[in-house]
Amino acid sequence: MSSFEGNLSSSVGADWELVDTDDQTPDNQLWTAQYVTTGVTQGTFALELTHPIDAWQVGFRLNSGALAPLVAASSKLEFDVTASPDATWRGIWIVMQGDGLSWSQAKQVDAVPGQTIHASIDLTLPDSADPTKNWKAAAAASPGTWWQIVVAMMGGDAASPETTTTFDNFKFTSAAPTLPADFDLDGDVDGNDLATWKTAFGTTNGGDANKDGVTDGADFLIWQRQYAPPVATVSAVPEPTALALVGTATAAGLGIFRSRRQRQ
Repeated sequence: MSSFEGNLSSSVGADWELVDTDDQTPDNQLWTAQYVTTGVTQGTFALELTHPIDAWQVGFRLNSGALAPLVAASSKLEFDVTASPDATWRGIWIVMQGDGLSWSQAKQVDAVPGQTIHASIDLTLPDSADPTKNWKAAAAASPGTWWQIVVAMMGGDAASPETTTTFDNFKFTSAAPTLPADFDLDGDVDGNDLATWKTAFGTTNGGDANKDGVTDGADFLIWQRQYAPPVATVSAVPEPTALALVGTATAAGLGIFRSRRQRQ
């Protein structure tokens, strides 16, 4: 949908936009943005947003009717996020609204100071505003004339009254991983997935294999059961019966060879 290659363009016919965070005086509280190489997970640049600390604010949005059919056809919204190294904590909320869906809040994504994590939001989870609905079903039933994804953030920073949060590679996906412990979605369960689990331990995102809302020891046990260590290449060791057959064949061959020499 967007990897922020030096601009705010997306693949849904509309661009991401920075929006006023208080709506009192038009355009007086816009988050600032720049394109950086820190936190890049696809392409060359990622999008770094600067925003105040200790204030829950909405300041980044994608507004397009084309989102509804995209949400209806997908099962997850995924993106990569990096918090400032000076962050004391960082909470990120992805909010959707549109035809057939009132304001609703996804589960909170907890970023890790100075590290890039992969966030994955299940579009089939019950809507927080109306548990009888979910984003995917609401999008499928929507006329689709308007639909929004809104990014809201809050968090502390040890070094400044302002802080940065960097995003890259927003995308919708429709295929769930066949291995719950494949946290980096590369098709296998290995040491890289263990590293993801370690980074995300104790948070609500990143290594949650059993999807219970927290990364903990239960998720490690799932990783352990699904872990597939690299297969070492070794020479096959013949079984005893195979050795016996080889010995018999060799003896028979020697016998034939001697018999031929005696007749010559």
